[in-house]
Amino acid sequence: MIQRRKMKILLFLFLAIVSYVLLHYFKDALVIRMDQNGHSLGYTMQTRMSETRATMGQSASSCPTSQECSLVVKPVGRLGNLMFELASGFGMAQHNRLKYEILCSHAAHQLLISTFPRLATIPCAGDISKYSRLNYIKWGTFDESAMKMNVENSVMIQGYLQSYKYFWKHRNAVKDMFEFSPAIRSKASTLLKEWTQSSSVVADLKNASKSTHPTEKNNVITVGVHIRRGDYLRPMHVAMGYTLPDAGYFKRAFDCFRAESSRTLFVVLSEDVDWCSKNINLTDAIVKTSGDAAVDMCILTMTNHIIISAGTYSWWSAFLNRGQVVYYRKIVLPGSKLQRGLTEDDFFPREWIGL
Repeated sequence: MIQRRKMKILLFLFLAIVSYVLLHYFKDALVIRMDQNGHSLGYTMQTRMSETRATMGQSASSCPTSQECSLVVKPVGRLGNLMFELASGFGMAQHNRLKYEILCSHAAHQLLISTFPRLATIPCAGDISKYSRLNYIKWGTFDESAMKMNVENSVMIQGYLQSYKYFWKHRNAVKDMFEFSPAIRSKASTLLKEWTQSSSVVADLKNASKSTHPTEKNNVITVGVHIRRGDYLRPMHVAMGYTLPDAGYFKRAFDCFRAESSRTLFVVLSEDVDWCSKNINLTDAIVKTSGDAAVDMCILTMTNHIIISAGTYSWWSAFLNRGQVVYYRKIVLPGSKLQRGLTEDDFFPREWIGL
C-alpha cells in the first residue's frame, strides 16, 4: 500500500515536470512564430528573440552593458515618414540610454543630410547583420514597451513609429535635429517675403482693415496651409482608408483665424493648384508652390500659424511651426485597415486644434 502511494507521488512529480517543460517549450515556439510574422514583441522577451534570430542563421551580438548597445531604425517611405522614424528612434534611444545610430548606407541618407545637415552628427551604424529586429505594426499608435527595453544586444527598429509620444520629452532636441540647411532656409525666406509683399491680396487686406479697424497694427498675420491631394486620390490609397478634407474643412479652419484678425493672409501650398483655385476663397489667400518639397515645408514652418490636411508631411510642417496648429481629425476612414493602426491621441499633440 505504501509502495503504491510512493509510485503515485513519483508519477505525479514526473508528469508535472513534463508538463512544465512542454509548456515552456511551446511558449518559446509561440514567441518565435510571432517574431517571424512581424508582430510587435514585448521587450521582456529580448533573450528569446535573440535565440529566434540565431535559428534563422543570424547570431545576435551581445553587449556587456546596455550603454554599449546601439539602436538604429530601418528607414521606410518619403520625407515625412523618414522624419518620424528618425525622431522616434532618437527618443527610444535617449529613454533607454542606448547609443543612437542611423543607416548611412541607405539611399535616403543623402536626401536627409542635404535637407537637415545636423543629422550628419549622428554616428553611422556599422555591421547590422547581428542586430536583433523589433517590429511595430501599428503605424500611428504609441507602444509603451518601447520605452522599457531590456536589451542584451543592439537592435534595429522596424515600423513607421508615427507617434509624438516616442520623442515628446526630447522635442526641442528633435526640432534642432530637423533644422533646415542654410540654402533651403534662405530660399524659403525669400519666397515667403516676395509672396507676402508683392501680392495684391495683402494690399487689399491692409486697406480693408484700416477702414474697419483703424487702431489695429498694420501687420499681416500669415497662416500656412498645406493641402495634400495627389497620391491620396489613387484607388489603392482610397481602398486602404486614406481620406482627404473637403472645402468645408478649410473654410472652418480659415474662419478660426479670420476671427482673430482681419489682416490674416493664408499662404496655401499644394500640388493641386487647380483644386485650390476652385475650392478656396482667394480674397485673403494665395496659392503657391516652390516646386521643391523641402522648401515648401520650410515655408510652412515660417508662417505665424498653420492649417494642415492629411499625411506626415503636413504633420511635420505643423510640428516645426511655432504658432497655433489646426488639423483635420478624420484622416482615415472608420473601420478601414488604416484606421486599425491609428490612435488619435497618440498621433496628434493635445496642444493642436482638431476640426
